[in-house]
Amino acid sequence: MVTLLDHGAQGPAVDQALTEAIGEKPLDEDLVLYLVCKTNVDHHHGQALCNAVKCANKNFVASVTDLGRPNPRSRLAALPIVHEPATGDRLAKLDLLLRAGIDQEGLDKALVQEISNESNGDISVIETHLGHKASCDYNCGKSVELAISSQNNRVLKCLVSSKCDSRMLAEMLPLAMQNPDPNTRYACMALLLRGGAKGDPVSRALIHEVCSSQECDSQPIKLLIHHGARVDYSEGKAIRHAFSTPMKIEVLQLLLEGTGLSTVLASLIPLAMNHEQDTRLCLLQILLERVREGHKSMLY
Repeated sequence: MVTLLDHGAQGPAVDQALTEAIGEKPLDEDLVLYLVCKTNVDHHHGQALCNAVKCANKNFVASVTDLGRPNPRSRLAALPIVHEPATGDRLAKLDLLLRAGIDQEGLDKALVQEISNESNGDISVIETHLGHKASCDYNCGKSVELAISSQNNRVLKCLVSSKCDSRMLAEMLPLAMQNPDPNTRYACMALLLRGGAKGDPVSRALIHEVCSSQECDSQPIKLLIHHGARVDYSEGKAIRHAFSTPMKIEVLQLLLEGTGLSTVLASLIPLAMNHEQDTRLCLLQILLERVREGHKSMLY
C-alpha cells in the first residue's frame, strides 16, 4: 500500500482504504497517519473522520483533523457521533471538532441532541457547546423545553446562564408550571424568571397560579410578582378572582403588592364585601390602607 501511494496511487479506492484502516482492530496508527496525508479524508461524506471519532482515541482524532484537514461537511457529519453516550473521550473529541469549525445551525442542533440523550446530557459537554456560542434559542428554545420536560434543573440552569431570549424563556413558563413536584416546579420557574423571562406571559402565569386552585402556594405568587407580573393584566383577572373566592390572606396581601394595583383597586372593594364578616373586615382594612398609600404617593 505504501509503495503504491509513493508511486502516485490515488482515487476513491485509495480513499476507501483509509476509512477501512481506521476501523481495523488493532489500529495500525502508522499506516493510517500515512494514509491521512496521502488521501482524501472527505471521501464518502467524511466517513474516515466519523470512524476515527467513533473508534479511535482523542489523540488520533486530533491527528486526522490536523493532517487531513476535513472540510466543514465532514466535520458536521462526525459531530453527532460525539453525542452518542458510548463514544469514548467525548468531551475532548467535541472540543477538537468545534475548534476545527462547525456552522451555527450544526452547533445548535448538536446542543439539542446532547440534551435529548436518555441521561439528559453531560453538563461539561453542554457547557462546551455554549462556550462555542451554541444558542439555546434555536428551534423555539427546544433545548430549554427538553430540560424542563425532563425535570433537569441542573441542565436548565446551565442553559439560562447563557444569553437566552427573554420572550422565549417567558413562553416556557406554562410548561414549567405543569411539573407535579412543587419544589422542582418552583425551582424551574425561578430559573426562567431570573434568566430574564418577562412580559405578558409572566402575568398570564400569575393568573394560572391564582385561578387554578384555592389552595395556591404563596411562594410562586411572590416569585411572579417580584419578577414583574401585573395584577391589572386581563382586567385584573388574577386579583379579582382571589378576592372573589376563599383565599389565604397571605396570598391576597402579596397580590396587593403587585404592579398595576391602582387601576383595579376600586373594583376589589365590592368583592371584599361578599366575604364573611371577619374576613370582610380584614380585607377592607387592607384595601383602604392601600388606597391611603396611593393618595400619599400622589401628594408627594
